[in-house]
Amino acid sequence: MRSILLLGLSVACSSVSGELRIDGQLAPLRRCTTLEVVGFAGVDLHLENGRVIRLFREGDRIDDVGFFDDPAEDVGALLGPCATGSIEDGASAIQDVRLLRGEASFSCEAVFEIEGDVRYQSCGPGPGYRRP
Repeated sequence: MRSILLLGLSVACSSVSGELRIDGQLAPLRRCTTLEVVGFAGVDLHLENGRVIRLFREGDRIDDVGFFDDPAEDVGALLGPCATGSIEDGASAIQDVRLLRGEASFSCEAVFEIEGDVRYQSCGPGPGYRRP
C-alpha cells in the first residue's frame, strides 16, 4: 500500500486597490499586511517605492495614520486622524493571525500631503512570517 503525503501551504495574497497621491505624486500600492504580528492593531499599506502608510485601528474604524518615508527606519511620522474608513476582521486566518479588510479615504496635510481612496482585503502577516 502506498501513502501519499500532502503538504498544505498557507499563503495569503493581499489585494489593494484605489488611488493615492503623496505630495501630489501618484503612489502605486503594492500590498497590505496586518500589524497584529508586531504588537499593534491595524494595517500597513505598502507602496511600490517601499514607503509604508500605517493605519491604526480602534474597534472597526481607523484611528490614526502613520507614514514611513524610509522603510529602513523603525520610527515613522504620526500624521494623526486624517483618514476615515474601516478595518474589519476577515473570515479566515493564517497561523492564527486574522486576515483584515477595509477601506480608507485620506485627507492628510501634516508632514506629508496624502489624498485618495483605498480598498484592501486579505491583509495577513506578510512574507516570511513564522509564528513564534
